[in-house]
Order: sequence, then structure tokens, then C-alpha cells
Amino acid sequence: MKTLDNRGLDPPQPMKRTLKNLDRMNSGEKLAIFNDRRPMFYL
Repeated sequence: MKTLDNRGLDPPQPMKRTLKNLDRMNSGEKLAIFNDRRPMFYL
């Protein structure tokens, strides 16, 4: 399992990093994400 520490980052960086990592993953892989805030999509 891969981990991604987004703590201490200002929005929208945590969501951008999360989506970038998810896009690079293969089917069946898992990602644990650590955030300071509840994730929200940005436009």
C-alpha cells in the first residue's frame, strides 16, 4: 500500500496530489491518504 501525506498543504494542493497519484496507480493498488482537512473537489 502506498501512502500520501498531504498534511500542511494549502488547498487545492492536497486534491491535486491525490488525483495525480490515483491516476498513476494500477488496478487493485491501494492508497492511504493523510489530510488536515476533509477533501473537496475543485473546479
